[in-house]
Amino acid sequence: MKLDPQLLEFAKTMRHNATDAENLMWKILRAKRFMNLKFRRQYVIAPYIMDF
Repeated sequence: MKLDPQLLEFAKTMRHNATDAENLMWKILRAKRFMNLKFRRQYVIAPYIMDF
């Protein structure tokens, strides 16, 4: 199943225009820094954009 290019572009835009709080949260969560858990950012499951 091919993903909607507009949805992918919107997810990319959201990543690049994150709030200060989101930037801080992802700084802590990335690279398994929080309890050695892996999180995914802006994963597209049409028609939604999810954070895991």
